Amino acid sequence: MWHGQRYPRWRSAGWLLIAAVLLTVVVLVSAAWRPGSAAPEPGGPTDGGSRWSSLDGTGATVAVRVDEIVDTGHLMLVNRDHAVADEPVGPVVEAWPTVPVAGSVWLEESALEAVGELFAAAREEGVGALHVTSGYRDRTEQARIYAASDTAFAQPPGHSEHQTGLAVDILPVGVSQSQMAASREGRWLADNAWKHGLVLRYPDGKQDVTGIAYEPWHFRYVGQPHAWFCQDSGLSYEEYIRFLKDSGGYRTTVGGTTYSVLYQVPRDGIIFVPEGREYLVSGDNTGGYVVTVREP
Repeated sequence: MWHGQRYPRWRSAGWLLIAAVLLTVVVLVSAAWRPGSAAPEPGGPTDGGSRWSSLDGTGATVAVRVDEIVDTGHLMLVNRDHAVADEPVGPVVEAWPTVPVAGSVWLEESALEAVGELFAAAREEGVGALHVTSGYRDRTEQARIYAASDTAFAQPPGHSEHQTGLAVDILPVGVSQSQMAASREGRWLADNAWKHGLVLRYPDGKQDVTGIAYEPWHFRYVGQPHAWFCQDSGLSYEEYIRFLKDSGGYRTTVGGTTYSVLYQVPRDGIIFVPEGREYLVSGDNTGGYVVTVREP
């Protein structure tokens, strides 16, 4: 049984024809990604959003202004080089009683749904009791934690994923952070979180890329197929965003659902979305937008 498919705020572009110009696909990208294969070679950066990468060569596109789209924010890159707004990317809700928590924990709605499904899968497989120890933090709370932390394990206020509401710290009950990687629960989470749209945000051996030491307890909601891609390729999230910029996107099937992932940089405030198909849009916090298309 496949777990973890979720499609928050999927949009259909049909109604946008009232306000936008119907365009024909003029450029096709030949890059294709298949489960289990090696990571594709970069194919060249997207030309300012002026070309549409349909990947499968079907259908028409619609031009939309980025200030008119529903930006989920789920794929924004947040680190020391890319700051985050003081507000979460979407409404945050109390995590309890959806999942066990330590203290008061709040999460963005899609992230909480994902963690709830992850915990349910853990229970079904007999994994030990898990609980969430940290979720959304405002700037004041992040500043307090940063001041009291080893900077190898914390970002300064304004640069922490916890301020988005998409990041979550998970520990087994009775297991410390230093024991997490070697624990059965820690290993299970590392192998299975992706199935529910979550990535291990700070993998072992990637500190030079992420700027943060290995944190086997810190997960980040990104959704599918992005979580699968990072898991299958071994890329950190920084490396994944770089791959999207260099390649323009990819097409894959995860759990029986086919996706096209398209990276665009707006030109004159415009990006292109598929006409008549479901999609999500998220800014990446570096100037680009990722359009994730769920194929019928």
